[in-house]
Amino acid sequence: MAARVVVCELALPWPVATVSANARDGWKAKMGAVARQRQIADGLMLEAGYAWALPAEERWWLELQVGLWMPDERRRDLDNIVGSLKGYLDGVFGWLGLDDADVRRLVVERAGLARPAGKVVLRIRRMRRASKRTAKARAPRGTKRLGGGARGGAGRPRLGKEASG
Repeated sequence: MAARVVVCELALPWPVATVSANARDGWKAKMGAVARQRQIADGLMLEAGYAWALPAEERWWLELQVGLWMPDERRRDLDNIVGSLKGYLDGVFGWLGLDDADVRRLVVERAGLARPAGKVVLRIRRMRRASKRTAKARAPRGTKRLGGGARGGAGRPRLGKEASG
């Protein structure tokens, strides 16, 4: 396996509770907090000297590694933490001109404690090149595609109507 090239490595502040899926502060507060996360990511990318929108030579699959340095020893739900990183991820991927839909491997690690505030370390690595054939979304092997429409086939069963038989 070829070595993976690191595209970006960045340390970000621990996400505020407002952006958590369990927060009950209202959608306006959440949207404002996500926008602030994006601004923070933009500022840190500029400060770190990353180029705005990397040259788009070819499309590559990406690996995203997330290191979580917890602010304290409380138990936290991992999927809520990853969900609360949306603004940061949008900012970093937008700054680099990359598409987060090209992430093929996501590694999330609880790295330790970083008191008092905690931090999140993002590392984006370039994996292998995406060919045109594999770049298209495909159904996993062994799954059947429902027919219908112009291509023929039985189509989807109609809900709410009894099958005539």
